[in-house]
Amino acid sequence: MNDTPIVKPVKGKHSPPLGPVAVMAATKPDIKLLIPALDLVQAKPHPLFIGSLYAGGNDLPGVSLAGPFLGAPHAAMVMETLVSWGARQLVFRGWCGSVADGVNIGDVVIPTGGIVDEGTSPHYNVAAGDTSYPAVCMVDRLQGILKNESMGFHQGLVWTTDGAFRETPEKVLHFKHRQALAVEMEMSCLFSVAKHLGVDAAGILVVSDELFSLKWNPGFRKEAFKEGRARAVQIVEKLCRGLADG
Repeated sequence: MNDTPIVKPVKGKHSPPLGPVAVMAATKPDIKLLIPALDLVQAKPHPLFIGSLYAGGNDLPGVSLAGPFLGAPHAAMVMETLVSWGARQLVFRGWCGSVADGVNIGDVVIPTGGIVDEGTSPHYNVAAGDTSYPAVCMVDRLQGILKNESMGFHQGLVWTTDGAFRETPEKVLHFKHRQALAVEMEMSCLFSVAKHLGVDAAGILVVSDELFSLKWNPGFRKEAFKEGRARAVQIVEKLCRGLADG
């Protein structure tokens, strides 16, 4: 069977040249925080599907920023495009809902694997129910920065779903039993795509809401969540500086 796709991302004459490091941010609020942190204030936004790509910062010329986007299919399209344009080390900044006791609003989560409950990973040879994994070297860097900064964090599996409104009690208990710390919508897919493309990827998530009690506790406006997002941006900045320096 010929596994070569008919439609592939291409680098056109108007595509901006990218350095090896790319940050993928799922939400517009985090994009706003990351633009100054990555010295991209002067970068002209380049259209990328329904989001934007920022590249060419003066202080970090090899680092780009892409987003916002939502869900596994969209995330896969963004990652494939960034890689086709030159990115080789990619870090994802996102939000998650906690499904494990003690993982609270505002906490930082470093995924060590993503349990596939989304429909995109099977197209990259990772079956539903299986686990896809980040690049160990990238996870080690993130963990090292967090420890050096004396920032608390959780590390472990996350559950990636397409069904934002289908996180039932049965599913929460099932993935909690599988040792998942949190649920979100992109991580397992990005790990699957990165492995398929032969590039390195990792993620850093901040808990925006809690589901572990089987009742929804939203924290989107809580100060702890805002503080967690600010900490995560600091970590991403330090990661990118380290990667840019080699």
